[in-house]
Amino acid sequence: MDSGDCNAAASDIILESSPTFVQVHQSFMYMLTGKAGLFSTIHFIGQAVTPALKDDQGAIDDLGALLVGMAKPVAAELQKELKTIDNVLDAAIKAYSGIQTS
Repeated sequence: MDSGDCNAAASDIILESSPTFVQVHQSFMYMLTGKAGLFSTIHFIGQAVTPALKDDQGAIDDLGALLVGMAKPVAAELQKELKTIDNVLDAAIKAYSGIQTS
């Protein structure tokens, strides 16, 4: 592999593994979003979740950009998978961004 590009077979492996990554991350985000109301009663925990989620989103965006750049033959499909995580993270960030101190 030169300049970090994957061949078609390696790109297919990356694409085949992405739904599992998306499902696991999506399940975790759904669970965390569902707990936002609970954490709103414990402000110092709830408020700390938003920056952590934003950091997570940044890391996933960086990983996604790297994988899309490497796996060019499947870049479009991979971007669709990664968009799913981004949407779920946006919802979780929104849920926790509303937590205020009292």
